[in-house]
Amino acid sequence: MLIPIAPLTKYLTTTLIAPHGITDLVHAKETNHTMDLLATYSLANGGVLGLHSMHYENTINIILFMASVMHFQRDIPLRNKTLFTSMMLLYFIFLDNNSLFLYLSAIHVPHHYKLCWPFLKKNKPFSFFIIGATTALSMYFGNMYYEYYKDPLVFTILKGIICSHICYEEMYIYSEKEKM
Repeated sequence: MLIPIAPLTKYLTTTLIAPHGITDLVHAKETNHTMDLLATYSLANGGVLGLHSMHYENTINIILFMASVMHFQRDIPLRNKTLFTSMMLLYFIFLDNNSLFLYLSAIHVPHHYKLCWPFLKKNKPFSFFIIGATTALSMYFGNMYYEYYKDPLVFTILKGIICSHICYEEMYIYSEKEKM
């Protein structure tokens, strides 16, 4: 599965979708989980790169798929979230990659910011600065070097970052909210 090169997809990926994960850093700073963030990102990325070095790409894809199903269920207001989310992701992967980018842009990322607003608003200047800076850097480098996303190692690193983001959110952001 390669990322399509359509201009809108490229722009959405680098300007809207990719930077939304930086909210993990804002959360970690606000809740004194910075070392947990570092450990989670290091272990998840290290695990994915380790699997890549052993040529276990299918295992990486299965882990990413399962993590994404779990993560995207928060966006779905239905009873049987697991089945629906699984079918939706399978559709995106095998039938229409572009719909994934539209889903992420129109549903997941806005919902993500809505769920994160309680801790983002605690230090608005820092939140807006770090999100803005990350967006600017992602937009600049992502648009300048977008063709590198097709490189297997770069694509694997991106999968590791996505898995890291999901792990941190599920372990530290949503688990804390569910305890309240």
